[in-house]
Amino acid sequence: MSDMTVKEMARFVRFLQWEGDCLIFNGGGGSRNRHATFWLSGKNQRAHRVGWQLLNENPNLTQGLTLDHLCRNCWCVNPAHLREVSGRENTLAGYGVGANNARKTHCLNGHKFTRSNTYIYQRRDGKIRRHCKICQRERFKKWKN
Repeated sequence: MSDMTVKEMARFVRFLQWEGDCLIFNGGGGSRNRHATFWLSGKNQRAHRVGWQLLNENPNLTQGLTLDHLCRNCWCVNPAHLREVSGRENTLAGYGVGANNARKTHCLNGHKFTRSNTYIYQRRDGKIRRHCKICQRERFKKWKN
């Protein structure tokens, strides 16, 4: 991406607009997870990645890392609002189901998730799940009787 033509750079910059501290990309469409996209080199690229490489002092992303929006606005391309993080860290910083569940410290019945009280397993679909052992024992007792 760093070898963008002057014409491509001008087209990208034309779609930028300041909204407070965020530099919003108002061109193109959004991908299925609502990130803004920009047509570049024959394919859709995420606009914040294009902005990172165009506007950042160090344009190359570290291999294996992704960009996290500190402002939580996925249409923002301001490099000051972006940071390089692992995919897991990016997910946990968000507000999705996985991130919300990971932040839970107690089960629905108020038992603390500790190493000794938490049963962790992987489902067939690959998703990691955790259950409270106290609640699991209570459910088993009810089922057995």
